[in-house]
Amino acid sequence: MIVADIQKSSLKEQKLQFIRNHQQAFDVEPVYPLRLFEDFVIEVESDCSLEASCKIELDKLIASRFMLFFKDQAQEWQNYLAQSLAFFGKWKTV
Repeated sequence: MIVADIQKSSLKEQKLQFIRNHQQAFDVEPVYPLRLFEDFVIEVESDCSLEASCKIELDKLIASRFMLFFKDQAQEWQNYLAQSLAFFGKWKTV
């Protein structure tokens, strides 16, 4: 059990480092909504993948694009939906 907890903690830290490396590489400001997303990534208790991407519109680089994918949607979709809705509920105060 302790090993599993350490592994989960390590994976969460890796995901945060992934987000921060992307921020640093593309000089993304640490704006409040991004901090909410980081908190969401830490709070998620399920197996998920994280993707960072960029978009270019004319001469403008949009680099703070992050997506979180739940890997096993079939088994716990209600839980994933509840976690996601709680995250979006925080945006009402932004």
